[in-house]
Amino acid sequence: MSNKPGYVGCRLSDLAYILPKMPEDSPYQSLEMDADGTLTYTPKIDGAPFPPYINGYVRDPNNPYRFLPLWLDCTTRTLGLSKGKPPGSINIHMGCNNPGCTTHKKYVNHQQCAQCPLRESFKEKQDADFKEFMAKLEEYSIASARAYLIEPDGTIVYAQDDRWEPPRDIEGYKRDPNDAWRFKPQWLPCAWRKYIGKTLPNCGCLGLEVECYAKGTDTYGKQVSYIICKDCQHRQESPHGM
Repeated sequence: MSNKPGYVGCRLSDLAYILPKMPEDSPYQSLEMDADGTLTYTPKIDGAPFPPYINGYVRDPNNPYRFLPLWLDCTTRTLGLSKGKPPGSINIHMGCNNPGCTTHKKYVNHQQCAQCPLRESFKEKQDADFKEFMAKLEEYSIASARAYLIEPDGTIVYAQDDRWEPPRDIEGYKRDPNDAWRFKPQWLPCAWRKYIGKTLPNCGCLGLEVECYAKGTDTYGKQVSYIICKDCQHRQESPHGM
């Protein structure tokens, strides 16, 4: 790893993909990152030097080789690592990637990021995306020959009509075994999806396509199934079932 930071996405957990392997002359056996961004060095021997300060982290008072993150969520930043001393130690760099910020394309510390009025948490983004998705479903319902309702968790319930047979399957939804007109969402939470709804010709049923916009994935910008999405390591949890 060079002194110049190598960058990944905006979540702390993304840094796990670019953590360095320990060089032979490192006093540390390994460096690992937990899902919440916590970093832990494993020393090779007792008395190995404590790793240096890491930007946006605080040293665990009970383990000097462990660092706890202070960074708050932000969907418009880039994260990077650069090497430090002793060999195998790292520092973290945060670059602001929001064009509306005065710090755009500049390095920031965790205090600057936390106080930024334009900082957007993953939950806020997920809430906004979910509301937009629900509104689009309602639009398709109005335009469709088949009426349906959308429940708060995203469940779709078609109005039973003698003119129609039960509707077609919906990608990422499971038909209620006791009600052929009711569909429960199976998508696991993710902040990086784009939903594209459409009314299928002839039958008037709802069709759903989902595109992936998680950086660093092979499926970026491509249509995905919920099977592919549920196994993705870049999937970002949210409070919704969508």
